[in-house]
Amino acid sequence: MKVYKIRNTEAFFETLSECKGEVKVIGKDGIGVTISPGSEEIKVLKNTYLGAMIDDVELKMNNSSDALKMLSFMVTMDHVA
Repeated sequence: MKVYKIRNTEAFFETLSECKGEVKVIGKDGIGVTISPGSEEIKVLKNTYLGAMIDDVELKMNNSSDALKMLSFMVTMDHVA
């Protein structure tokens, strides 16, 4: 799933942290980080993008409920600050 122009990064990472399975977050530079439930990687990513907009990121997940959660986040426009 490709995600563009995330302005509300806090809500974005909060939604990611609620995912039940592993989520691979791949930046536009092609570098990926795998986030597991309860992992510290989410905090590192959140701090990296603090106050900044995410222009382009790809999310890869195996859990269908996680995909629906992220899709809902995008559709409800919760990504716009």
